[in-house]
Amino acid sequence: MKAIARDRNMTKVGRFRGLIESTYFYVSLLVVCMGLMGWATYEGWRQLTVLGDFSVREVSFSVFPVDGVKPGLLKEIKDTKALIGRNLFEKDLTKRVAAILESNPWVLKVHSVKKVFPSKLSIELELRRPSAVLRRNGTFYLLDDEGVVLPTWYYSWPSDQGKTPYIQNVHIRKIPKPGKSVDDLGIEAGIKLVKFLKDNNAHRQLGIKVVDVSNVGLGRTVGESDIVLWTKNGVAIKWGCSPQCQQVDELSDTEKLNNLYSVVKTEKSRLAHLEYVDVRWKTPRGKLR
Repeated sequence: MKAIARDRNMTKVGRFRGLIESTYFYVSLLVVCMGLMGWATYEGWRQLTVLGDFSVREVSFSVFPVDGVKPGLLKEIKDTKALIGRNLFEKDLTKRVAAILESNPWVLKVHSVKKVFPSKLSIELELRRPSAVLRRNGTFYLLDDEGVVLPTWYYSWPSDQGKTPYIQNVHIRKIPKPGKSVDDLGIEAGIKLVKFLKDNNAHRQLGIKVVDVSNVGLGRTVGESDIVLWTKNGVAIKWGCSPQCQQVDELSDTEKLNNLYSVVKTEKSRLAHLEYVDVRWKTPRGKLR
């Protein structure tokens, strides 16, 4: 009986060992298979990345805005020398292409770079656009929304330049080279105000010629207006602080413009007989010449 029991135990041990060995075998086989699959995937990917069939042969561009942009700039932007021949499977290709394009100072933003298999890139990008004109010592400079100086060899002057108010700041000593921004709070405020006036067509209706931002950040300390608008008739419009100053009691640009229109309506003229109009208060003020 003892011998029989011992044989049974040995049989169970043998089965257990066999199960373990079988498990090790299948696990090892699975590991080997997974390793082969990984190697095959890597090798397949490596081969794809060198195949000429997936090299960039064509690049399509969607560029905006084009109003006021000269052909020379569009030709420069659409130069594909740095793109043709790159492989569509190149690591981070779309990011790299976007970085190349955005290194151009006239490109505001690359909105998308898409791969179109087997050999094409589709790109959508936005150019800087003229927003305002700055005058310094009799010379005019084109600026975009961010105050970047735009070159006249790539950008045309606005068609309504003669009727568009220009920005003035007597404290600016030097204008940076094209592609660099004018780092000045007054210029930033002036650009926003010029856009506001143009959006409301106020510059035409009121004959506004100059947006003087020389006192931005200084006006309140001496009781003067930070921004002064000048009409073609030499009337000063005391506009007050820009929205950036975040003064609690400061009227909005819309409220100030409504104040100005109320004075025009009351005086039934374009203010030529006034020395100044002060629209900083809820009840606007003025002074006769």
